[in-house]
Amino acid sequence: MTIMATRRVVTLSDDLDKKSVAIDTVEWGYGKKWYNADVNEEHQREFYDFMERWVSAGRVVPEPSPARSRTTVDVSHAKVRAYCKAQGIPISDSGRPSVAAIKAYVQAWLDETLPDEFR
Repeated sequence: MTIMATRRVVTLSDDLDKKSVAIDTVEWGYGKKWYNADVNEEHQREFYDFMERWVSAGRVVPEPSPARSRTTVDVSHAKVRAYCKAQGIPISDSGRPSVAAIKAYVQAWLDETLPDEFR
């Protein structure tokens, strides 16, 4: 029985000149977007020299938190009305449901206590 090993070597190329070997990955943010580039020693020095002016004049801020996931709730008047009637919450038989009725429906949805028949 023969056992063989494989060795894989990954070499990063400089993203600016596309041919030299990169020694670092620099990262920066601009306009609410984040970027990175693999750079060789010369380009790394250029980047840090250029950024020094801005870093020394700027201030450190906390990293932005990931965007909150949003939940979409189907707030059809008929479903709100049926839910409220089943829960004994006062609601009219026609027109727009009150803000309180809609809030009760949405809260039940978010609390995951809204029965499937009203979703």
